[in-house]
Amino acid sequence: MYISYYMRRDLKRLGLVLLLIAAAVWVWFQLNERMLPALARAEALCEEKPALTRATLDSIPPRWWWHPERRARHSLFYSKALDRELVDITSDSLILPAVEYYSLWGPDHYAMLSYYYAGRVEQNSGRTAHAYAYFTFADRLADSLGDYHTGGLIARGLAEIHNYTNDFTSELRYAQKAYDLFTRAGSVLHANSIHYNLANALYNNKQYEEAVS
Repeated sequence: MYISYYMRRDLKRLGLVLLLIAAAVWVWFQLNERMLPALARAEALCEEKPALTRATLDSIPPRWWWHPERRARHSLFYSKALDRELVDITSDSLILPAVEYYSLWGPDHYAMLSYYYAGRVEQNSGRTAHAYAYFTFADRLADSLGDYHTGGLIARGLAEIHNYTNDFTSELRYAQKAYDLFTRAGSVLHANSIHYNLANALYNNKQYEEAVS
């Protein structure tokens, strides 16, 4: 069959385009092979070595974060790392991608964490009503998931907010809940640290003997 010059030219162009597409796909898969373990490592390090989490996330090329779920994970892990380093963030621009994505698509564990760290940002900035709303959403998810440690963190945040708003009955309820959850989680340091909150809540409720015991 006779193939004209123009047809041969177009076939060569098509072949070149397909080759370029194949090369781009190969490069993308190679990048994924390297970046997915790095992302898993960043999450694993977040609790004990938050500075390494941030360094790992910073090492991943920006073009890899184009997907909304990846941006959400970057948002969540970076926010958690900063909070673990006691950096008081007051702008919600970092955590919002995680809240917006996980509140719609889950999983519930990441949605819970996103709400909690969004609440921390709002608490740091003095937006108490917003912090209360985020902590309440997170608290419901923590209860349903049976996540005792994170539930303790959330309950502590709610106790602090109720102390700020002079709702001392609710403050005591959540301070006690935080202590109970930390104890069930085996989080000894956190259970010990909540003693001050619990004693303060007892004192505010005029339970003076229990407060000093």
